[in-house]
Formats: sequence, C-alpha cells, structure tokens
Amino acid sequence: MARTTIYSPQFKAEIVLQLLQGKTITAASSEYNIHPNVLRRWLKEFCDRAYMVFDCAAKHRAEKSEEQPSAYKEKYTSRIKALREEYGSSQGQTAKLLGTSQTMYARYESGYSKMPIKYIVILAKHYDVSTDYILGVSDKRF
Repeated sequence: MARTTIYSPQFKAEIVLQLLQGKTITAASSEYNIHPNVLRRWLKEFCDRAYMVFDCAAKHRAEKSEEQPSAYKEKYTSRIKALREEYGSSQGQTAKLLGTSQTMYARYESGYSKMPIKYIVILAKHYDVSTDYILGVSDKRF
C-alpha cells in the first residue's frame, strides 16, 4: 500500500511559486522528494484557481465594510465631512493636516476606508470637538 503524505496548502503554494519562477519540475521533484506528476497537478490546480485570489479579496473587502454598523459609519463620515465644510477646508487641506493624501482622506470621508484613531484625535483637536462627537457617540460637541 502506498504511503500518502499530506502537505500543507502553504507548502504547496511555496513549491508552485518556485515552479512559476522558473524552477524545473525535475529539480523540485528531486529536492522535495515529490513525484513530478504530483507537482504538475499542484501547478495546474494553482493556475486553474488563481482567479479566486481576486474573488476572495473582493469578498474580504465587503466583509470588512460590513463590520462597521451602517448607522455608525454614516454618522461618523457625515460628521467629518460637515466639520471640514464648516471650517471651509478642502479635502486636500484636511489630508495635509493629517499627513495623508487627498485620495486617502476622501476614502475616509466616504466611508470606504476606516480612519485611524490618531487622525480622529487630530481632527477633534483641530475642530475643537470631542472624539465622541466625531464618532457619533455623543451629539455634544465637547
């Protein structure tokens, strides 16, 4: 009866990446003591399912955006936008204050990306409001 060895997905991926980078199946087979047909099967399976990496990444982004309750996200994003407009600042000016790009700040304001806590603290000090106000925990500005 043939002995079956179970390899981890990480190990298989490492070997397949080596093959994709130019290592020959013969060399990998010899180095890792794995039959060439097994390596060919791993390579084919990897290539056949490569699109799933991008599909999983899209699902992961969607799951991350659902982690933040909708009402909280809407209040938080609308508050940072309202405060910025109240102070007559552009997204670019606010981004410069935070030390980030205008594009990244726009992602925070739209709710597409979560704003780091340190930026919320900077904005609270700049606008002279509490972090609770920005986050929508309180309707009192300070």
